[in-house]
This record gives sequence, structure tokens and C-alpha cells, in this order.
Amino acid sequence: MVLANIESQLNAQKSVLENYQRMEKEYSVRRVKLEGDVKNLQDSLIVQKREYEKLEEVKDREELKRKENERKLERLESQVTTYPDEWGAFPNEVKEEEPHIVLLNNKTKEYKQVKTDFQKDAKNTEILEIRRVQNRFLYTQYATMKKQIERKNPQLENNERVLYHGTRSEVIDAITKIGFNRSYANTGVGADYGKGCYFAVNAKLPLAQHCVKDSDNKQWMFQVRVLVGEYTEGEKDLLVPPLKQGSDSERYDSIATNVTNPAYFVTFLDFTAYPEYIIVFKQK
Repeated sequence: MVLANIESQLNAQKSVLENYQRMEKEYSVRRVKLEGDVKNLQDSLIVQKREYEKLEEVKDREELKRKENERKLERLESQVTTYPDEWGAFPNEVKEEEPHIVLLNNKTKEYKQVKTDFQKDAKNTEILEIRRVQNRFLYTQYATMKKQIERKNPQLENNERVLYHGTRSEVIDAITKIGFNRSYANTGVGADYGKGCYFAVNAKLPLAQHCVKDSDNKQWMFQVRVLVGEYTEGEKDLLVPPLKQGSDSERYDSIATNVTNPAYFVTFLDFTAYPEYIIVFKQK
């Protein structure tokens, strides 16, 4: 009886051992399979990562190429000047650096607009002629300067103003050929706010002081496109605009007689003003 019990216990332990060995074998098989699955997943992730990196490299190259193309386009655009729509054809004999002066028909919209703007403030005047100045060299330089100032001041809605410059008949040709020369800064108003080129916000201001009558009592004034950019108030004998507050290198683009309500703007750089129209008139 005792022997039978011992044998029964041995058989039970043998059965437990066999079950354990079977489970251990199954676990080992499962572990190998799981390790294989993990290895396959890791390999797949590595392949996917490499493919992703290749795609990113392609995207980076395409982005660099796109930016380079944009820079090339900007350079090309900066080299190409679009002239005003109002400009007409140039006679063959007019050279690139020479002005072509066009007498406007007083029935045209262009003539009427210039006249209206002029006489809005210069009321007691009789306009005799309005001439359009077409100077490809000057306008190209002006357009290039305009792009530079617009890039410098992206926060400004408009860096350009239409202003007026009174003068004498004998300097008209020189201005249409080479533009406004700050070396010939006037006395009077021309010295009060800096030694530059002065432009009035309306046509009335230059009448008395700067529009010198010729022998026929005619007077002369330019309507001018001027790049005033970011400006500040000037002071006597300035040779360049003052530095901006907090900067040791960046200067204002121009100066004004008054920042909130300017009467005149003063520019110091070449090609920051283009003489758009010559207005010939008499005072009544």
C-alpha cells in the first residue's frame, strides 16, 4: 500500500515535470518567434526611416532650388524696369540716357489730372503747358532705388509721394537729363532743414520763392515722384539724414520740415526723385 502511494506520487510529479518541460518548450518557441517579429519590425522601421530621410533630403533640395529660383527671379526683376503706362514711344534718334519730352494734349485725362492736382493749392494760376519727362536712364535708377527702400521699409504702406519742385527755366533741361543734384541746394528754405533737394507737399508753397519768372513772366515747376521712405524732422546744415534712435548705422531715408504735418521733404541720395512732369504757368 505504501509502495503504491509512493509510485502514485512519483507519477504525479513526473506528469508535472513533463507539463513544465512542454510549457518551457512552447515558451521558447514563442520567444524565438516574438524576437523574430521584433527584429523584422526593427528592420522595417529602419527601412522606413531611411526612406523618410531620403524624402526629406529631396524636399530640402527642392526647397533650396525653389529659393534659389526665387532669388534669380528677384535679380532678373530688379534688372528689368517697367516704365509708366502713360509713356509713349521714343524716337529712334533719342539715346538711352537722353530724355524725351512730350507735350501733353490738354484734352487728355493725364493732362487734366496733373492740372487738377497742381491747381488744388496753386489756385490763381493759368497753366500754359504740361510736359511729360520720359528719361529711361533716370527712371531705371529711380525704380531700382524704390525697390531698395521698399525692401528696407516693408512696414510702410507707401514709401513714395507726389511732390513739387519750383525752379528757373534755365535749369529745366539739366534736371530732365541728370535729375536733382543735391550739390545745388538752395539757400533760404534749402538750408533750414539740411543741404539736400527740397520738395513741397503742394504746388502753392514753391510759387513765391522758387519759381523764378522768365522774360515772358512764365514760371516753371516740376511734379516729382519722391521716395521719402521713413523720415524724421531735419535741422540746419544736415548733409545726410540723422541716425535712427538706438542705431549706430541705420539712417532715416529723408527729413521733413515737420513730421506730423510736413510742408517740405528733403532728400540726400541720388535717384530718390524722378521729375515726372514740367508745368509751365503764369500767375493771374
